[in-house]
Amino acid sequence: MDCESPLSETRILINATTGNMVMACSYACKDFEGMEGCPGKMVAATEQELWKLIEVHAAVAHGEEVSTWDEMTRLAVAKLIKTERE
Repeated sequence: MDCESPLSETRILINATTGNMVMACSYACKDFEGMEGCPGKMVAATEQELWKLIEVHAAVAHGEEVSTWDEMTRLAVAKLIKTERE
């Protein structure tokens, strides 16, 4: 799944083992309003995997009950997902 986001940026990542360029998605918790002091940053190969990491981080680091997140919260998070691809 491609990581399309309104705030996407492009970077080239190289797999250290194969030397191939790879795509990744990233999210920095500090970019979310009110979380400026959080150092949490997640990187994953797909947006689906990244969402799992974001949800675990929110639950563990911030005590969030992610099952209660409304559509507006999920959209706000989604807008902060960045794409790193070839």
